[in-house]
Amino acid sequence: DGRYTFKDEANDGSGDDLNVLTIAGAFIWDLSDQFSLIAEAKGTNNKDSNDDIPMYFQGGFGMQATENVYFTVLAGSAKNTDADVLVSGKLSYSF
Repeated sequence: DGRYTFKDEANDGSGDDLNVLTIAGAFIWDLSDQFSLIAEAKGTNNKDSNDDIPMYFQGGFGMQATENVYFTVLAGSAKNTDADVLVSGKLSYSF
């Protein structure tokens, strides 16, 4: 997955243009028809407080509870960012 964002002016009032490139990838291993293991990594040039490239790493699992309901739980960490621990959850309903 890749994404590029351009804004005429950054939100910090500096008058600088904001150009953000984000590249991410995921690996999904289906253990069964119901359970999957997930690993994700993302890098971006949208820097927090230092000059290094921020990287985000998460892993977890997904479960298809019913034919229409799927949920995912991920936890991980980040490097070169102000965040130390990342935790996310997602509940999806297909209709």
